[in-house]
Amino acid sequence: MEEFMGRRIYRDGRVERWFKTKGWTIVKKADTHAINGKQYLTKRVVMGAFNKNFDINDVELHVLHINGNKKDNSFENLKVENLEEREARWAESNLRGEVSSIVNNIVWKLEQREKQEYYLKAVAAGGYAKLEAQKN
Repeated sequence: MEEFMGRRIYRDGRVERWFKTKGWTIVKKADTHAINGKQYLTKRVVMGAFNKNFDINDVELHVLHINGNKKDNSFENLKVENLEEREARWAESNLRGEVSSIVNNIVWKLEQREKQEYYLKAVAAGGYAKLEAQKN
C-alpha cells in the first residue's frame, strides 16, 4: 500500500479515500478520481503510486492494461508507453491488419476461382449430376 496524492493505493488497484465521518473507505466502481480539482483515471493513479518515474500529469505517457481488461487496474497489469512507442504499436497493428486483409482477400478469390472452375466443368459435362458421375 502506498499513500499518493491524499489516497491509499493498493497494488491490486483498490483506491481508498479519507472521509471525516467514515475514515479510510474504498472508492468503489470509480474510473476517475478527483484529486486537487483535477480528474485522474484509476490506472494513472495506481501507476503514479508504484512507479516513481511516472509523471501522472504527463499527457504523452499512456498507461495500458496488459491483459486488455480495463477493469483490472492492478499494478502488475499496467504498462507505461510513451508517444513514440504508442505510434509504433499502432503502425504495427495497422500493418498486421492490412496484411490479414490482403491474405483473406486472396483466399476468398481462390475459393471463388475454384467455384467458377467447378461450375464451368459442370456446364461442359451437361450438369452437376453428370460431373459427379464422371468423378466416380
